[in-house]
Amino acid sequence: INDGSITINNNKVSFENFTSLVGGSGADTFRYIENGQWIGNIDGGGGRNIIDASLSVKDQQFVVNGTALNSGTNLKNINQLIANANTNSSLISTLQSNVWQIDNQGDGHLNRNLNSYLEFTGIANLQGGSSVDVFSFAKVSSLKGTVDGGGGNDIVNLVDMDSAIQVAVDAQTDADINLLNIETINANNNFFNTLKGDL
Repeated sequence: INDGSITINNNKVSFENFTSLVGGSGADTFRYIENGQWIGNIDGGGGRNIIDASLSVKDQQFVVNGTALNSGTNLKNINQLIANANTNSSLISTLQSNVWQIDNQGDGHLNRNLNSYLEFTGIANLQGGSSVDVFSFAKVSSLKGTVDGGGGNDIVNLVDMDSAIQVAVDAQTDADINLLNIETINANNNFFNTLKGDL
């Protein structure tokens, strides 16, 4: 945790016991190894910057537009986030309204039309904050984790689904998609969809 190495112009420097990493004006890739985890801040700086945690076996908590708690990582100026799909990793954005696009199991985009645009893969759980969050699903058969709207008047759009789907409004019920703190759910009326809840 919070140790590693940095390579600049083929010069490798090892480090440990830092809480913040800051990139420069060029493209930066922050790569996690098997037990890799960063508790603190990662700022990519300028350029197109990538977090690649696909090799890490640890559950990660990545936070944009907010503050990570305990074992989380605050991200700034990151354009692409790659997590390990076999973990229970989370992506959280709490301090603004958000538009989430879920394209596949654990894959999608956050705020595509804003400067803070982030592409993500391998994420199990999505969480918004106190403002309005809109979660739009493409042709996704199921999700591993939960979608949590947080506060605000949050919306889930399922109209692009091309088959019937089971949706639960709690975390524990067996369903294709589990939703928390969502005020409006729009499903595709061409299918016999099922809404479940164990409150």
